[in-house]
Amino acid sequence: MWVLPTLGRPEICQRALDSIVAVGCTTAGMVVVDGDPDPRYRELRLPPGWSRLENAHNRGLLDTLNWAFRTYPDEPWYGLLNDDFIIRTPGWDERLVAAAGALGFASSNDLWQAGQPAPGRVGGRMCGALAFGGDMLRALGWWTPPGLFHCFADDAWEEIATSLSNRQYLRDVIVEHWHADNGKAARDATYRHAYGRLAADRLVWMEFQRENMPGAIERVARARGGRAIPNSMGPAPAILALTASANPGYVDIPCATGTGVFTVSTVNLGADGIVTLSADTGAATLPLTVTICQTDPATGACFASPAATVTIPIAANATPTFGVFVTGSAVIDDAVGVNRVFVTFTNASGSVCGETSVAARTTG
Repeated sequence: MWVLPTLGRPEICQRALDSIVAVGCTTAGMVVVDGDPDPRYRELRLPPGWSRLENAHNRGLLDTLNWAFRTYPDEPWYGLLNDDFIIRTPGWDERLVAAAGALGFASSNDLWQAGQPAPGRVGGRMCGALAFGGDMLRALGWWTPPGLFHCFADDAWEEIATSLSNRQYLRDVIVEHWHADNGKAARDATYRHAYGRLAADRLVWMEFQRENMPGAIERVARARGGRAIPNSMGPAPAILALTASANPGYVDIPCATGTGVFTVSTVNLGADGIVTLSADTGAATLPLTVTICQTDPATGACFASPAATVTIPIAANATPTFGVFVTGSAVIDDAVGVNRVFVTFTNASGSVCGETSVAARTTG
């Protein structure tokens, strides 16, 4: 079941629920109003099969998840949605649940932090809508490390996923995060309340990580029929990538057979290494071709003719830039959650070390 905690945001919560209805949802969920008496929450329009529950007092995001797990301990899977999400991709729920399985995680693309590097961890940040196998949570005994209020649960989940390789990142399942820190929302009282306990959460997490995480990982490993493998990742590139275009978030193709352009700026937060850039359209089959070139940061000119892939050495802290050229062969509809171009960075061993994307559409 999906759990969507909310506080102080009845209108924003309704926007998230409306986005679920708009793209469709075949799985059950519940909105948990976290100690907020605002009567507008009682008027929420819910997706079919969803319910609304109220905490008598404010628990915080993470204790709300643990409360839900304790209250409903036998679910085959659990899912987390935030009230500032916008669901973009049809079939999002079934795909995430299937990818998580009974003993793993699955995460979506939030068009912000997802896929960005988390040094020392496999698969980048675990953001967006998240699905968790029910047997995994029962092996852990918790959904989030006990004692946390709002922050650092994702660090725990990422540490488990890195040790056990039991996470699937569905980059073409778009669940957009409208957050104050990415400029898509105002910094309201709910943000201030949530992050007001950041320092306390950090102390709790540091102790829990030291004292309890090794045993937690081992319990899940045994449930999966094996043992945890210590993280042996050596130094490797970790590419933070950001796109820019005339219409932010899109590459606009001016006619059915025209060419649209966007740029990618990067910084290598990891070690020196050889990195290959490539582009694709994920699960969608789109009538377009994509070529890439490395560019002069000062002028934007290509150093070489655009090609399907670009392989270059990138030093630690280096900031190379790239141009991406998208040429259509037919009209592409405006569908942010489906029609996208993904730019992927892979290291010398073939592992993904960075990723970004834009929506593609024909404008003329």
